[in-house]
Amino acid sequence: MKDCSIVMASFNRSALLKRTLESIKQQQTRFSYEIIVVNDGSSDNTTEIAISCGAKVIETNRKEYLNPGYARNLGYRVSEGKVVICQSDDVFYSSDDVLEKLVDSCKINNAIFARVISLNADESHERDYVGPSLRRPLFFLGAVYREHIFKVGGDDEDFIYPGYEDNWFSDRLLIGCSLETVYRDDIIGYHQWHLRSGNIAENYAKMGRLYKKKRLEC
Repeated sequence: MKDCSIVMASFNRSALLKRTLESIKQQQTRFSYEIIVVNDGSSDNTTEIAISCGAKVIETNRKEYLNPGYARNLGYRVSEGKVVICQSDDVFYSSDDVLEKLVDSCKINNAIFARVISLNADESHERDYVGPSLRRPLFFLGAVYREHIFKVGGDDEDFIYPGYEDNWFSDRLLIGCSLETVYRDDIIGYHQWHLRSGNIAENYAKMGRLYKKKRLEC
């Protein structure tokens, strides 16, 4: 049993993933943790990068990339940590104490959200993505007890395309488990710029309608 599990899904972002994992390797902690990377059908060297950085790798072998929820759920199921760090594969840590602060501040009655700063392509400009100044309960980088994830059934795989699945996951955790949201200004992650593929606008709109329907029904 580990004190903490860091779980992320990844698809064809090996360069971004490497930077993220290398920042995790620099963490100074007094507790045990594991890194779980779920390779969601990548055609690049995601698996090799993850293994070289000490991560446990799960392969979905999906032929078509859809929503990361399915892959994340596989990671949650094999995780051993009391606390789970839910994060994106493209968010790297700003300092060597991010992981320790996340775990130390995570309690049975709360969910922790780090301040995540989004970078542009050449990293000359940054803006807040999540944090005390933009209080969106989205787990680009956050911590919650593993038992709560299982209580709500993990990510909702009805969201077959990216978009709003993070919102619904957070809603189910915060409402279903009556958790307090805690935004930490002193825990910082950086969201790396990347291209987006697929019919984003149309699929995003579909998932928005699904999210609205589920919110009305809950």
